[in-house]
Amino acid sequence: MFEAMAESEPEPEPVSVGLACAYPGRNRLGGAVPLQQLSAQSIAESGLDLLLVCGVTPKQAEAITKACENCGCILAFVDSHCGDESVAWNVMANLKGKLEAHEMPANLGVADVRALANSADALLAFDCDASLFDFLRATPQNRHCGVIYLASGTIGLARYGEMNRAIAGLLSPSAYFVSSVYSASTREYIALVGVRYP
Repeated sequence: MFEAMAESEPEPEPVSVGLACAYPGRNRLGGAVPLQQLSAQSIAESGLDLLLVCGVTPKQAEAITKACENCGCILAFVDSHCGDESVAWNVMANLKGKLEAHEMPANLGVADVRALANSADALLAFDCDASLFDFLRATPQNRHCGVIYLASGTIGLARYGEMNRAIAGLLSPSAYFVSSVYSASTREYIALVGVRYP
C-alpha cells in the first residue's frame, strides 16, 4: 500500500576552484594565490578541480601547465580583452564564486570551463556588456570558440533573456555557449570568451 521512500540524493562533493594572479597586490583578495607561491608540489597538494590563472609569462605558463597535467587539475589561463588585468580578475573571481556557490540555476560547472579552454587558443575576460558586444561584432565568427556568460541576479529575467539572445546571435551555430546567474556577482555582466588565433 505504501511505497518505500527513495533515498535522498547524496550531497554533491564541494568544488574546489583556485585563483592565481600575477597582478601586484591581488594576493590580498579572497581566494587568490600569488604566482610566486605556485609550485608543482603546492598544486599537487591543493586538491583543486580547476585553477584559473592570469598575468603569467610563457615560462610560468609552461611550468603551471605541466604541474596541472601531472595531478589532473583543469587549467585555464585568462587574459583581459583590453590588457587590464583587473578585468581578468573580476571574471575569475566571479566564476570561482559561482562554481563554489551551489546555487540555482546550477547549470554551470567546471566541465564548461574545461570545454571552452580545450577548444580555444585564448580565453578573454569581459566585465562590461558593451565591450563584449563590440568584440564579438568586430571578430569573425569562425574565431569564436564559445562564451561563458554570467549575469548578476539583479538584472531581471527579461534582460537576462535579451542578453542571451544577443550573444547567441553573434556566435556561429557550432560555438559553445552557456549562461547562468550568480546572485553575489560583483558585476552586472561577466563573460569568458574563447577565441582561435587567425
